[in-house]
Amino acid sequence: MSEERHRQRGTAAHNTVVVDSRDSSEVWGGFRVARRAHATVGNIIISSDLVNITASHDGYNRLDPHVIHSRNILASNSEVVITDSIDQIGVSAKAYFHLHPNIKIATISDNSLELFSDDGHSMIIRSTSLIELEYSTYHPAFGVSVASQKICVHLEDGEVEVSLKIKRSTF
Repeated sequence: MSEERHRQRGTAAHNTVVVDSRDSSEVWGGFRVARRAHATVGNIIISSDLVNITASHDGYNRLDPHVIHSRNILASNSEVVITDSIDQIGVSAKAYFHLHPNIKIATISDNSLELFSDDGHSMIIRSTSLIELEYSTYHPAFGVSVASQKICVHLEDGEVEVSLKIKRSTF
């Protein structure tokens, strides 16, 4: 398996949390996975004006100390709030959110960005911790790689909240 294929299959290449720079499932070979993370859906609440979903996975249970990652997503007509948490304090953890290559980014502050699409729509992203931008890639087809960026936020004291607020209601 090439280094690039290995990177693409790793946890940091997805919109989720990486604990102690480790993958949540052990990836090896071109199409092999061992010790897979098992997800559990907690609560699902759906009403006319919001959706709230909570889920967790045990992919970091093999670490010492054992770590469970939980994600809560609360979505309304104008905002999505994603809260990631781990059940161990003092463990290094980062949440990643990958952006399409066409998205333009403007920094508002250390913990907020404005994202712009090609058609002029925008949204504000705010985090309870520092937002960092890192290099990433987008793969629209097998073997095709386009440079892009990803948002990285650290889970401080085991938790981070990221909100995405639509700036224009036509988004």
